[in-house]
Amino acid sequence: MQQIKKPWYDAATGEEVDNWILAAAQPEFSGSKLKTIIGSITDITLQKRSAKDAEARAKLSEQLEQIQTRRLQEAEETRRAQNSFIDITSHEMRNPLSIFSVAILYSELANAL
Repeated sequence: MQQIKKPWYDAATGEEVDNWILAAAQPEFSGSKLKTIIGSITDITLQKRSAKDAEARAKLSEQLEQIQTRRLQEAEETRRAQNSFIDITSHEMRNPLSIFSVAILYSELANAL
């Protein structure tokens, strides 16, 4: 398969576009003389563009998946940090005087000795 090197322009937009054809030829001989050549030309531009578009969509999908994975990891890290903060804060709110009660206990033990 070979791409034609001559630029083609879209009649509607004037943009340069790629056009693809599939050509096949078969000579027909009569003895050792060439009688005719039978051939066909098929425009496969739409199939080529579809394949190119599919590749672009696959690449974009992969990039989006990477972004989603990264954002999910960031959200999990944020959730862990929030939970840790809440755990520490709630512990301190439940036991605000724990350090003082330990100090008083040691003081009473020291006085008893």
